[in-house]
Amino acid sequence: MAALRLSPSLVIKGHLSASEDLTVHGRFEGEIEVRAHTVTVGNDAEVEAPIRAKGVVIEGAVHGEVTATDRVEIRASGRLDGAVVAPRIAVAAGAHVRGTVETRAVDGAAQLTEHTGPAAVNDGGRGRKSPAA
Repeated sequence: MAALRLSPSLVIKGHLSASEDLTVHGRFEGEIEVRAHTVTVGNDAEVEAPIRAKGVVIEGAVHGEVTATDRVEIRASGRLDGAVVAPRIAVAAGAHVRGTVETRAVDGAAQLTEHTGPAAVNDGGRGRKSPAA
């Protein structure tokens, strides 16, 4: 199955739902829902939307709530401004996270509720908070 790719020159507004992996390289505003697959926000992408997916990989900028039923990975170039909820969350050194981080099982039909407070990043048990906290 081929992955759906939104190129860097695109600017899209609205609700995006897909039944395959999705890679965003442009600007997207609205809502992204890819429940059984992975959403990748490319290095040159800017997304202003809640994202609901099985997996989410953030290399670019995301402004909004991110919910994954499997895993969220924020790479070194990634920037997240919003809440993130997933059973597994990986944050690379150099990534920017501003918001809340919650590791818990997410029902595939669950809706993200409003979260407030400082972000906490799993730092391997070293007891440090993220720079955004």
